[in-house]
Amino acid sequence: MWPRKGGTMASFFRLVLWASLLIGVLGLLSVDLTLNAEMTYAGILLILLAYLMFSGGEPAPQPRKSMSKARIEDDGGDDDEHPDSIESEVPIKRTRGVDVVTEQEESSDEEALVEVQAIVEDVVEAQEYVVEIDAQSMLETEIDTVVETRRTTQDEIRSEVEKRRRRQLAKIRGDTLRSRHIRTGNEELRELIKQSGSVLQIIDEPESPKPGHPYGRILIQIDEKRVIKLRIPLDEGLRAAEEEPALDFGGLPPPPLPGEGGLPLPP
Repeated sequence: MWPRKGGTMASFFRLVLWASLLIGVLGLLSVDLTLNAEMTYAGILLILLAYLMFSGGEPAPQPRKSMSKARIEDDGGDDDEHPDSIESEVPIKRTRGVDVVTEQEESSDEEALVEVQAIVEDVVEAQEYVVEIDAQSMLETEIDTVVETRRTTQDEIRSEVEKRRRRQLAKIRGDTLRSRHIRTGNEELRELIKQSGSVLQIIDEPESPKPGHPYGRILIQIDEKRVIKLRIPLDEGLRAAEEEPALDFGGLPPPPLPGEGGLPLPP
């Protein structure tokens, strides 16, 4: 076989490139150039060298295998000489020159078949949905809407009332705690009286209270040196319960209750 034309052209082109590279190296060494020109020239030569190094030629063609055709002649003598040289994998029944495949081959073909099961996906069919609208259904819808709106309004009002009540309770609690921590004038006067070396003059009013009554004490400061201790009875204005005397009927029976004995009820 003659060599291909494309391979010859590629080899000639690579030979020309190698020659150009060699001439360029010699020229770079012999010619005096500036630094920038030398760097540019050397870069071009390096690119050319890299191309030649990494680009190889075409691979050699693989030899073709020649297939020889053997001629097989039917000879009765050969069959007698080599009766066991060729054995048929599949038993064949010959009847009057006609080859018939036995059941063993048919069964092997059936076993070689691969069962393929079809995958049936679940298909959901869309059904028509019909909504009947009449006056009664519209009225019920409006009623439900109104009821829901009122329920929402009531919930909002209830939440507002609850918030207001909580604010009031918080204010009351704050005032109570504040009043407990605020010191009154009577407390300050009591502390001044308890101190040793106090110059305050205490005036009792009344000087001799009646015994047998509970009294409350209030301190009133008149000036910087005098304080009145006022005692007020706590049971004044109260009246003890007294039993009323029973009526004397002079031996007569008491009158009947209203509604008994046929007497009419008072107007």
